[in-house]
Amino acid sequence: MSLIREKPRTISGRSHEVTRTYLQRGQAVSRSLWIRVSPKHPLLKAVMAPPIAVLVLTMLVLLLIMLGFTLLAIALIGAITRGGAKDTEELDTQSFEVETAEFKATRLEMVTTVVTVGNGSMDLYGQRLCQKLGTRSVYLSFPESFGTSLLSSEALKFLFTSYKVLKALSPHKILHLTNHHLARYALFPKSIVILTVHDLIRQFDRMGLSIYIHQPNLRDRIDLWLDWLGIKRANHIIAISQNTKKDLVDHAGIPEERISVIYHGVDHHVFYPRQEPKPFDYPYILFVGSEHPRKNLASLLRAFRQFKTDSRFEQLKLVKVGKAGGKEFAFRARTLDLIESLGLANEVVFAGFVSDEMLASYYSHAECLVLPSFYEGFGWPVVEAMACGCPVITSNLSSLPEVAGDAAIMVDPQDIAGLANALREVLTNSHLKQTLKAKGLVQASKFTWEKTASETLAVYAIVEEAVRKSSRHGSFQSEKVLVGKGDKWY
Repeated sequence: MSLIREKPRTISGRSHEVTRTYLQRGQAVSRSLWIRVSPKHPLLKAVMAPPIAVLVLTMLVLLLIMLGFTLLAIALIGAITRGGAKDTEELDTQSFEVETAEFKATRLEMVTTVVTVGNGSMDLYGQRLCQKLGTRSVYLSFPESFGTSLLSSEALKFLFTSYKVLKALSPHKILHLTNHHLARYALFPKSIVILTVHDLIRQFDRMGLSIYIHQPNLRDRIDLWLDWLGIKRANHIIAISQNTKKDLVDHAGIPEERISVIYHGVDHHVFYPRQEPKPFDYPYILFVGSEHPRKNLASLLRAFRQFKTDSRFEQLKLVKVGKAGGKEFAFRARTLDLIESLGLANEVVFAGFVSDEMLASYYSHAECLVLPSFYEGFGWPVVEAMACGCPVITSNLSSLPEVAGDAAIMVDPQDIAGLANALREVLTNSHLKQTLKAKGLVQASKFTWEKTASETLAVYAIVEEAVRKSSRHGSFQSEKVLVGKGDKWY
């Protein structure tokens, strides 16, 4: 991705400058546009006409009032919650607390694990981790709201949801927020906060450093900005890869000693080589994920088109598992347009969202998994595929090299010819294919939920000890308990 600055050029005798144009996969996308005009410019005259000027000013005032109302409401919610922490209501039928004998045995008396309900990667991480931890837990119904207008009724409804979330969280001494979009709530309760940060993908979109998903609208920017402040306020952070830790240090300025790297686990009782009948009666390569730009499905489709020119692979299909993406953009429509333009309408199969059991079968019988992402926080499909004995071709960027180790073929995600060659090599070289399968099984065995839970409990113990030490000093303040390693606890 390169930054281009074009020379000013003349339009109708006036200066027109295009700046900050990002090049992504060979297409320049304009990020900002300024037109310098004189007071006599017809466009300026039109805008300054009395009826239009009044309309523009009215809209700006309404927008500012709405923005102020949103921020004030969030602040008031936090104040009300802190004042009424003991008067807690149940957070509908999807929010509940669980305490087990296993939790009591750990003697971790203060930590509450906060999990979001859903089937997104952050939801599943919290749910799977919580099953192994055996700690006190709170499950929240927290629907993703990206793409919602600031002035919509849905946005106002979400403010009420935020109130209920804060009321559910406020009674707890130490919170582990397993979804980093809950970070905004770390700003208000007086709890100690352990926060799992999976990636900074949407933050990079907000900052204008990338277009990994989609440019956020105004309301999304407010939510993401609050999340950003919450990340900085967290007492301790769990990063799911060294790459995410590096991003937190480089971009958020979080001290390294306040970050623990704990990798995701894989359920090896579900993801293992399956022998049941094949899910399809034709050979296929597999892609698992959304259709966000960061997933780089477009490069895979172009490489697949090159690859299909070889008559030996006439029957081969590309199977795509997973939802298209959120409502902030028509991701599926863009994918279908590209498929049509490449002449692959009959060669790509959309399987949609599938259960873990079915996904394990897809992995087990695929010729290979291809995940050529520009950015991943961890890269679950890589490890899941390896656990099922599926060869993997993946990107050499972000967290993927550390997760895949030497058990996958690494490619430059922008090198379409290189990706096509990697596919051809895996499908025609049986020795390479068997080597990748064997190495993949070994690499996948390093990632278990038991290990993830054990390392997470170790963080809980350190945080609890830090809180006890602070309390013994007689001046406990949650925002001052910044938990790190060794002696750097305060």
